[in-house]
Amino acid sequence: MKNVMEKVNSMKGNINPYYDIGILDLKTLIEANRFDVLNCTCDGFRLGYLQGMKAAKAEAKKAAIAAA
Repeated sequence: MKNVMEKVNSMKGNINPYYDIGILDLKTLIEANRFDVLNCTCDGFRLGYLQGMKAAKAEAKKAAIAAA
């Protein structure tokens, strides 16, 4: 458990705000899951995964443009 929290804490303040989760997104997840912590956590993970994929695609596109 300590290792997990170390990883989480190491990312605080280090995530590009464009890809980070905002308070409105959190509120939406909480309300959509009717305050069910486990489902909210799973949906938060899925949202983070989607944001990560979006970031990876943007980086790949940027690299392709730079290489052209």
